[in-house]
Amino acid sequence: MTLSTPNITGRKEILVVILCLLVAFPLRFYTFDQKSLWIDEVYTFNDSRDNLKGQIKFYKENPSYVHPPFFFILTHQFYPFTKPERDLRIIPLILGTLSIPMIYLLAAQFSPSIALACTLSLTFMVYHISLSQDGRFYSLLLFLGMSGLYFLMRHLKTSKRGYLIPAALSFVLSFYTSFTSIPFIA
Repeated sequence: MTLSTPNITGRKEILVVILCLLVAFPLRFYTFDQKSLWIDEVYTFNDSRDNLKGQIKFYKENPSYVHPPFFFILTHQFYPFTKPERDLRIIPLILGTLSIPMIYLLAAQFSPSIALACTLSLTFMVYHISLSQDGRFYSLLLFLGMSGLYFLMRHLKTSKRGYLIPAALSFVLSFYTSFTSIPFIA
């Protein structure tokens, strides 16, 4: 009987994480495209107009530009922005929702007893819901940071080098999303 108890507990936790996802998406989706654009989202709108070639050209001409191009390249996929309030916010909405299972996986690396509490907290955190509805790079940066740290923790626990590749990729993409990730990466 004791052998099956952890398995049942694991199944219950997975069901709670799935339930959190089912709750988190509507919370983040609700009226996400009804607000008008904020001034920083207008900057995203303008910076996302160029394709990859245009982004490379811009950064060659402006090497000290304060925002790296990765988020703008992603949001450019929705160009021309027929409804910018929706098109600029869809990637943060998806990544904000995907942060829910990622926080569970990451927190479980530190202590399995806190994983569900962290997941529930992020599901209902008003600030995270707001950032997931904002047409900026914050949700992407949070998701990439959690992913990189998760894979780094997996490598440290198992010594398997295969985890270093997705960790490094996550940290590199974090760097190309926002230079504010430099202290975190260090």
